[in-house]
Amino acid sequence: MEPSNSIFAWLDLVQGMFYSYLSPNVELEVEMLSEPSRGPYFNRGELSRNICIVGLYLGLVLGIACLAVGIYTSILPISIGQQGARGEVISLGLNLLITLVNEVYGPNKWYTNLFMLCCIIGSYSSSSLVFLKDHSSGSDDEPVTRICGAAIISLAICLLGQWAVAWWSLPNTHHAPTWSVDPLDTVAACILEGSLHRIPGRCMQSVHNIAAPTIPVPPRHRQQAAYYAHSEVRKVLWALWATAGLGLLWAITIFVVIRTGFVNGISDKGSWSLLPNSQTPSLNMGWFVDAWWLASSEGGLKRDRNILKKMGTSWQSITLFCFKPLIHWLYGLSMTVYFDSGFNMMPVQISYLTVGALCLALFATAIIFKPPKGPQPAAFGHLQTLANLIDEWPTKGGRLYWGHKSEEGSVAHAGTSSEKLGKINFGMLYAGVKSS
Repeated sequence: MEPSNSIFAWLDLVQGMFYSYLSPNVELEVEMLSEPSRGPYFNRGELSRNICIVGLYLGLVLGIACLAVGIYTSILPISIGQQGARGEVISLGLNLLITLVNEVYGPNKWYTNLFMLCCIIGSYSSSSLVFLKDHSSGSDDEPVTRICGAAIISLAICLLGQWAVAWWSLPNTHHAPTWSVDPLDTVAACILEGSLHRIPGRCMQSVHNIAAPTIPVPPRHRQQAAYYAHSEVRKVLWALWATAGLGLLWAITIFVVIRTGFVNGISDKGSWSLLPNSQTPSLNMGWFVDAWWLASSEGGLKRDRNILKKMGTSWQSITLFCFKPLIHWLYGLSMTVYFDSGFNMMPVQISYLTVGALCLALFATAIIFKPPKGPQPAAFGHLQTLANLIDEWPTKGGRLYWGHKSEEGSVAHAGTSSEKLGKINFGMLYAGVKSS
């Protein structure tokens, strides 16, 4: 297992943090669990649940298939000739498939998280060792590519390990009121079950003011960024910049070593093309927008949008999702492992890896430090903050609007409604009504 592949576990953590704190309030077109008369309605999230279960079975099938192929290729070695750029495309596709499978499995207790972390690192590491070049069976310029059975078996073990944890956790989710990824559904479910209560008088208090007293406050023209809302987000961002810095240090070290003369295991004959070949596969990218802000727009927040459509049309979500296999693929180009002669470190490709890690860090920084505009308090998925801000829930199929609702003297109240609301008065203090 390659220790450097822990970077990809960090990327999984980054996406998890973004989905938890910066994700949009995406809705699923399924039957509602609660009735309006009982309280706020919310989606069961059956579509999300079914996708997870299908992915779980897909992971099982893929793990068993990898195990069978690994055992077969260990007994009967297979070579696939000179692959060139086509082989790199296959490798990138394998990395993307591993990323898709890893997205199915969720977090558990710390010891299961640790086990899952090891499995994720092992799956990425093993996938980079599946196709190995064999110079003894071909020319130096076009070596034969062989399939490593041991790497496929290792990949199968890691995938099946993740599957076992996810399958073990599945029965514990039967009591879950919703599988929806929408924080609004989670808030509504928690309110209905009594585990979350709205605190009146905090209609203009954002997640950044969660510890502030409940007093009238003026509206802000611009909200604070997510960086200042969650310590976990800050830690992940620091880790990303540290990864980019380590990549730069690695590249500089290799270039300096090359200047001292020939060093075994370091190749200074690589081209300056992105691939050590003539072709490069292209990627399409995208990301989620925070739909909570739509509540203060003219059209309001429509709570019946399909999650698959939302994810497929968001450039931020696809960008973050594609960064993980892309960075891993670039790392695979930086460390060329041979079937018969160890490995070589490619300084030029290490530079490209550093650029990729830097782009990811810059992308994450832009998302995390982007301050939302307007007076609508930022929640970033924080459940208690959302519960405080939403004082009226729309009926099934309705839209959610946020804005100025009423005023009493010099103190006004902002909240939500299924009807369009007035604009926020920046000359007034907002505290909200004293009873929910």
